[in-house]
Amino acid sequence: MLLRRILLAGLLLLVPAGAGRGDQYATLVADQRTAPQRGPAQAIGAVIWNHAGEAPRQADAAPAVFVELLRDAGFDIFRLERRAEGDKIRASTQALVQAAQDLRARGYGRIVLTGQSAGGWISLGAAATTPGLTEVIVATAPAAFGRVTDDPVRAERNRDDLVRMVGRLERTRVMIFLFDGDEFDPGERGATLAPVFAQRGIPNLVIDRPPGWRGHGVGLSRAFARRFGPCIVAFVTATATDPVSCERFPDAAIPYEFADIPEPLPQPANDNAPAGGFVGTWRGSLDNGDDVMLIVEGGPTEQIRAVFARGRSRLTAADKPFVHRRLGRFDAEQRSLVFKSPNRPDITAVLTSAERLRVSVVNPDGRKTFRGDLTRTSQARLSP
Repeated sequence: MLLRRILLAGLLLLVPAGAGRGDQYATLVADQRTAPQRGPAQAIGAVIWNHAGEAPRQADAAPAVFVELLRDAGFDIFRLERRAEGDKIRASTQALVQAAQDLRARGYGRIVLTGQSAGGWISLGAAATTPGLTEVIVATAPAAFGRVTDDPVRAERNRDDLVRMVGRLERTRVMIFLFDGDEFDPGERGATLAPVFAQRGIPNLVIDRPPGWRGHGVGLSRAFARRFGPCIVAFVTATATDPVSCERFPDAAIPYEFADIPEPLPQPANDNAPAGGFVGTWRGSLDNGDDVMLIVEGGPTEQIRAVFARGRSRLTAADKPFVHRRLGRFDAEQRSLVFKSPNRPDITAVLTSAERLRVSVVNPDGRKTFRGDLTRTSQARLSP
């Protein structure tokens, strides 16, 4: 028993927030990128963000954008940064338990566990193994057993083990987001979770495949935070008996962040040319959470000039905005603008009203298609 404890301690070393040593498998870090910590005496609680564990892009330790709204609501934000070589579910779950207990010992009276993918999984697992560890859990696309296409049988554990884990929860409130197009989701997770929550009497809100949102990582995005951030804050700050419905919350005023947008922006066309109604600036988000802008400058129907921009959509270091100048054409039969060029996304745009534009964007390799509704705007950088 003593040997087991010594080995476990060696694997799960945690250091105080802000400190760090190169041999740690999991380090609790105070996230002060946008604001200093308030401290346990002034903060209404502590939020621990738990990043995903799938390769470099997913495993970036930066929190989801919605976590910034929890900071604004009065919480101190921490990140549990897990090194890849020690990031196993059992070890990482125990590390999170220790981190939450450490924050409780410092005087934080309210502990909130949040996480994406494997980070959401260990948030649920930590609470399941340690009753009273946390008051609230917010998990986006929780998963721990690989993609369905890689091993369908193993990936079913992303449903079956999730249900078993939820069946061990007590004394906590749980919010879970599940998405269409999630390559880690074997299906039927929302339907199988509902009776377990009811049987356990766990206050919960499961947002199961909300329309217009796709992909495993969409919960990290600015667009997701605009739409669901206010609801998350309400759920986290509510009492155990307060019902919360996301439909009643307006979008949060989270600014778009584009770079190198050409100015002046083109004005809407007032003539009767076939493509005249497209001229202007259109802004919004795709169903994968990417903030995008399409600036249609006009031109003859076979040479429509435009700019396609992707804004900074997540807080991860690898998330970079870009601007592409494009040359396209007006498709008279489909009444659409079409932009195709080598090594650039294919874009199709269709007017659905004078103020709304439906776009589809196909990756250069043709493997993924994203869709979204954009609205006409004269402001390139300001909040909606």
